[in-house]
Amino acid sequence: MKRPKQDYIQLSQDDKKHKKTPSLDECVKCGNKCCNYVMIEWDTPVDEEDFDDLRWFVTHRGATVHVDEEEWCVEFKMPCEKLGPDGKCSVYEKRPEMCRDYADNMIEYGVCGGFQNIYETFDHYFETLEQLDDFIPGYLEELEEEFKLSNRIKNFFSDIWEALTSPFQKEASGNL
Repeated sequence: MKRPKQDYIQLSQDDKKHKKTPSLDECVKCGNKCCNYVMIEWDTPVDEEDFDDLRWFVTHRGATVHVDEEEWCVEFKMPCEKLGPDGKCSVYEKRPEMCRDYADNMIEYGVCGGFQNIYETFDHYFETLEQLDDFIPGYLEELEEEFKLSNRIKNFFSDIWEALTSPFQKEASGNL
């Protein structure tokens, strides 16, 4: 069952009252989840060709695609080479700024510390080609409907603008 995002945000606010960044021990306790994948943002797909790239990703072991608040991301499940056999970061004090910022973001969204499952908060999550292929037709149909509605609205206001400015155009050309 998917938890409402406001539950996570509330947990986040509670976390912020007690700590700013997780300690190395807290990271180990959660299993260093954030150290076991790399994620990149992806342009929102608008046609079959765009989806073909995403389809390619999910055919690879360890790659997933998700949508969260209309932002598309591709995730690669691969551990950081700097994790030691004890599960601790071997460069914790010198870790990249991205690692530090990421922990702050995870606290902000209430998913740091291992007691939350960030995947439950995503709007859509695709681990297989079949999952993505089942999603694509409905999504493209919704986009088409939005495009048609957008054009109808644009045409409506264009007609109004033309009706309002038409007398002035006639006057300017001396046809009045």
